Amino acid sequence: PSTSTLSETECGSYTWHGTTYSTSGAYTWTGTNAAGCDSIVTLNLTITQPSTSTLSETECGSYSWHGTTYTTSGAYTWTGTNAAGCDSIVTLNLTITQPSTSTLSETECGSYTWHGTTYTTSGAYTWTGTNAAGCDSIVTLNLTITQPSTSTLSETECGSYTWHGTTYTTSGSYTWTGTNAAGCDSIVTLNLTIQSVNVSVTVQGATMTSGEAGGTYQWVKCDGSFTAISGATSQTYTPTSNGSYAVIVTGANGCADTSACVNITNVGLESLSFGAELKAYPNPTLGNVKIDLGETQHDITLTVRDALGRIVEQYQYEEIQSIDLNMPEARGVYSLTLTTQEGRSAILQIVKQ
Repeated sequence: PSTSTLSETECGSYTWHGTTYSTSGAYTWTGTNAAGCDSIVTLNLTITQPSTSTLSETECGSYSWHGTTYTTSGAYTWTGTNAAGCDSIVTLNLTITQPSTSTLSETECGSYTWHGTTYTTSGAYTWTGTNAAGCDSIVTLNLTITQPSTSTLSETECGSYTWHGTTYTTSGSYTWTGTNAAGCDSIVTLNLTIQSVNVSVTVQGATMTSGEAGGTYQWVKCDGSFTAISGATSQTYTPTSNGSYAVIVTGANGCADTSACVNITNVGLESLSFGAELKAYPNPTLGNVKIDLGETQHDITLTVRDALGRIVEQYQYEEIQSIDLNMPEARGVYSLTLTTQEGRSAILQIVKQ
């Protein structure tokens, strides 16, 4: 008989003379040799095993593995050979993430600072960061840069000018800041000229004079409704009766204003050296005038003149304190001149109606 030994290494299983072995060991088989005796063969068998493993990867956009590029998430396998010579089966659990894009629109006045950069002109700008998936986050900024505006307004007004809730009474340059159509500051400069008219009134005797020269005038009564006095349109006005008067003045610059009311209490007393005690009433009169001299005069002359200065009556009185004068003359303005031997005199203006 003969004996022999066979050594084999197989992966997973080994079939020998019709028998499949899946574990390592020494196995014998008896056959017949060439001499017709037993041929005993011993098999020294080594069974090795395939291996498996798992690989997990997360990549952005695509992943190349063993020569293949993957662009979608999934489980992929690859079979190689392990150290034992068996299959090495690797499963790849692949997660493919994607970059993200977004658009940001901004409108700013003058400039805009974005991710550390200040932009002063309109345009499309990009910035790349990292999104939550770990991929690029590409943001496009559509930027509109608007600008502040300036403008100038020139106005000429009488007395005062109200602008954006503020009333100005003096000339000058004033500014106001609002918002223009672009949403930026709108800075407006007002060049303002305030014109005025002189409404001062000076009084000399019973004559009033407006302080505004070269204007147009309308003297009025301060009676609550400022009734215009017919014909009283000169710079000066002498009333025919005591009362309160004002003047509406329109200057050469077109501005109009009304003076303060002036009280006139000495109508008819053009020249007075008698003192405040001298009175003549009623004035205007329908014909009879009482002249109160204030004290007894020993020798006094009364001369009545018409508007042209002509003497129409003259009277002499002695030891008299009041004079009852009858004026039969026509309607008009008359001057009554009183003179005494002591040199005292007065001129009274009387209006006969």
